[in-house]
Amino acid sequence: MNDIRTDFMAHRYALVEDLNALLADAQALVRDVKGSANAGKALATAEIDTRLQLLRARLEATGANGRKHAALWADSTDRYVQDHPWQTIGIITAVSAAAGALAMAAIRRR
Repeated sequence: MNDIRTDFMAHRYALVEDLNALLADAQALVRDVKGSANAGKALATAEIDTRLQLLRARLEATGANGRKHAALWADSTDRYVQDHPWQTIGIITAVSAAAGALAMAAIRRR
């Protein structure tokens, strides 16, 4: 189960890095727009700054919520596997057999 948690953490960190890069690009765009001194652009820049702050807050809240839910899911799955190892093996066997049967059916149709 630690492999699943490790994979989840790796994907989570990659997603966070991608979102941080997106925010950095948006901030750079805002700085570029700010560089163009114009009364109308200054007002638009202020609105863009406000929206960027809202986006950042929403992304942080979404990330925190996702981390909480994923941690709960991983912990409950880990507990189930620890408490019911033979049932878990049976479930994995059944799912693997079904996936194998579907794969063979798909291969035979070609």
